[in-house]
This record gives sequence, C-alpha cells and structure tokens, in this order.
Amino acid sequence: MHRLHLLILVWILGCGAACTETQAQPRLYGCPRDSIEAYSGEEKRPVLHFLDEGRALADRSVQLFAAGRLGELYAGMSTPFRKEHTEEEFWEMLAALERREGKLIEYEYRDQSLSYSDPSAIDLQRVASLVRYAVKATKREDGTILQVRTRREGREQVVVQIEMGHFSPDYPAELRYPKASGESVCFGFKGRLNVKAPK
Repeated sequence: MHRLHLLILVWILGCGAACTETQAQPRLYGCPRDSIEAYSGEEKRPVLHFLDEGRALADRSVQLFAAGRLGELYAGMSTPFRKEHTEEEFWEMLAALERREGKLIEYEYRDQSLSYSDPSAIDLQRVASLVRYAVKATKREDGTILQVRTRREGREQVVVQIEMGHFSPDYPAELRYPKASGESVCFGFKGRLNVKAPK
C-alpha cells in the first residue's frame, strides 16, 4: 500500500488551547485551493485571501529556513510554541534535522489546501493553511517533502507546524502532488461555502 512516510517532525504545536481543540474535534479535512476557487459566489473571497496570507508566510518561512535565518523564523512561530520552546531549543531542533537530512539546497512550491475540522462553517480563526514543497537536501534528494501549516493568531497568521519527510520509494511520482480536478468536492461544503469571517 502506497503512503507518505513522514521521517521527521520538526515541530508541532501540541499544547494548551490547540490540544484542547484537537481533543474536541479530532478529525481534520483538507480542501485543495483549486477546489475553493471553483466555488461560485463572493463567500470564497475571504477564504482565498486567507490562503494567500498563508502561502506568503509559508514561502517566507521556507526561505528563512533555507538561508539559516533562524532567529527571524522563530519570531514568526505561534505564541504558544514560543512559550513552550526557547529560541535555543528551536535552534537545536533544526540542527538535529540538518544532521539527519542535510542542508536544504532547493525547494519548489507544489500545492496548498485549506485544513478544517468543522465542515458546517469555515471559521477563519480556526482553519489552517497547509502548503507543500518538493525539496532537495544534501543527504536526501529524491522524494523529500516539506509541509508548512499556518493559522491566524488574532488578525495575523503565524506558523504552527513544519514537517519534513519523504515519500516511499515505490510511491508513483504522478500521485505525489495530484492535480485538483477544479470541481467543488470538499467534504461538507455542499453547493456553497459558509464562511465565518473574523470580526
């Protein structure tokens, strides 16, 4: 059975309110950006704006990561993460990652999706943006993937999770980043998007 093997969890927000939220709503769904774009009506505009913000932050975070500008990267992490981990601990996490995977030498955007747990309404203060990149590192070049998850903290987006891993060698290349059909097939979003915009 083909599946994505995640090798390394660089960091994951798993404490405080986020942990409580996860226990209350453990199931997560994903809707590709192309599918959001296919919905008609004005209600998709704030969702696309949210995804634009998430993509911009994810791109900047990967750029800082590749350039070794870890202090700036740490500053963009969520408040609960920075309360849980000092900047020194953060640097140690990334040093351990580099020892195992090598230095990040190349990355390329592949896709983006909206991550949500409540399909009855898109609450822009609770959903997340997930951006994936195909990457090459000095110790592992083929099939490596980097995922950046962001969400709103107040009115600004912050990074809550970055994962680096790789596809199983027998996982077909054409299935690694499947093209969205452009159809509105997102779970729970029937004929329209029910968006709860921030106040």
